[in-house]
Amino acid sequence: MTYTKDAIQLPDTYIGDYTYGVPIIDRLYLGCKLTIGKFCSIARNVTFAFWGKHQMGDISTYPFCGFTEYGWRPVTRTEVFGEDTFVGNDVWFASNALILQGVTIGDGAVIGANSIVASNVRPYALVVGNPAREVRRRFSDENINKLMEIQWWNWSYENINKYLQLISSPNIAELYEMWKNNIK
Repeated sequence: MTYTKDAIQLPDTYIGDYTYGVPIIDRLYLGCKLTIGKFCSIARNVTFAFWGKHQMGDISTYPFCGFTEYGWRPVTRTEVFGEDTFVGNDVWFASNALILQGVTIGDGAVIGANSIVASNVRPYALVVGNPAREVRRRFSDENINKLMEIQWWNWSYENINKYLQLISSPNIAELYEMWKNNIK
């Protein structure tokens, strides 16, 4: 398996261990960071977009930048800056998702197919649609708090491997107790 961090090596792009899939990273704006955590699953045609920021508070939304002998000069790549995008750990992106700049996607979230994510996503939320809206949380608040506390994705490779059967099960209470007694 090819991991994302081995396939994509771009400036201002940070990808965690074991994340797989090759997203499209479409940058018009310089100086904006994309951070994707560990153990994320990225399906086909997932796009991280760093474009489309126009001044909606101005009379015109056109990106005027000065006048030249050829007329108005639009903003160039070196004159605009985007917003950082942050993706937590263990996030699943289904096919054709579009992630707009400036959002934070929490640990354990699921982004549905063909969704357009224009605002932040809570940890362990399932979001779908255009614009993407939360339809439910994957677990109860109590269990989400436990998962956020144990942060299994930060465990050593040996511990992940040792307790993989629990990590791959729905038994959060048992995983939490094992963590308290053996890893914490």
